[in-house]
Amino acid sequence: MNISKASELLFGWFNDKESFCISDDLHVLLDATESKKESTASVICALEDFENLEIIKSTEVSGERVWVLKKNFDSYTQTIELQPATCCAMASIINTFNDATDSDSQECDPKNISNTDVETLIVIMSALVNSNKEEQNPTNN
Repeated sequence: MNISKASELLFGWFNDKESFCISDDLHVLLDATESKKESTASVICALEDFENLEIIKSTEVSGERVWVLKKNFDSYTQTIELQPATCCAMASIINTFNDATDSDSQECDPKNISNTDVETLIVIMSALVNSNKEEQNPTNN
């Protein structure tokens, strides 16, 4: 497992939980098939990255290192820069989806992409992935 994948797992972890301890939580975070030594190293590196970003802080408790969120995970935001072509593509996909599904969702403005637009793309992708899974495994229908 690489550090990027470990970070992805930890994003999910801290979305639901406020602390992380290797001895208590690593087995819950990781798939049992992962190499323990390498995965542990990746998770620790990712935790240290989160700490450098001041999302979490660590301390020793009874000889074990525990990482704790500094504040509610939902209160952190990220700023991203998008090129005009990306914004146009996002708006086109969202607006086409809304039209095709007769959605009452607000039209996506390519000049003003918002968190709601990104969430809508996630919904669209989830629907596509689930539809694809159902097509590949028709016994579930």
